[in-house]
Amino acid sequence: MPICMMSGPLLTKDYVNLTTEVAGWGVYDIDVPKPAIVLQTIKLTVVENERCAKSFKEQAEIGPTQMCVGGDVGYDSCSGDSGGPLMKVEVHQGPPRYYLLGVVSFGAKRCGATTMPGVYTRIVSYMTWILENMHE
Repeated sequence: MPICMMSGPLLTKDYVNLTTEVAGWGVYDIDVPKPAIVLQTIKLTVVENERCAKSFKEQAEIGPTQMCVGGDVGYDSCSGDSGGPLMKVEVHQGPPRYYLLGVVSFGAKRCGATTMPGVYTRIVSYMTWILENMHE
């Protein structure tokens, strides 16, 4: 399935408590920190930014242009996944498609070893800029 940009009602949809999917080539075993040789994917749940802000209060400020995902021990994006897609399959004007919700930004140093969610850049916050800067 192609990855599509969000449109219409998907721009204002609240994804908290919904399952998303992250893809990346980063570390997949924190005890053996080597990058993946096969693209990895994982399904993670979007959590409230307030929960995330509490988790990162000593390290970073979490704002409205970010979203937080995961927080279950053993499941996380990791070092080397930054810039990768956070996607959600949606049916909107046609067949099911992957829609890009976010981009992997940062997380706990020992990814997957704590209940700290990962932090992602919220694509909808930059949609106007993206559309204005797309070229054929």
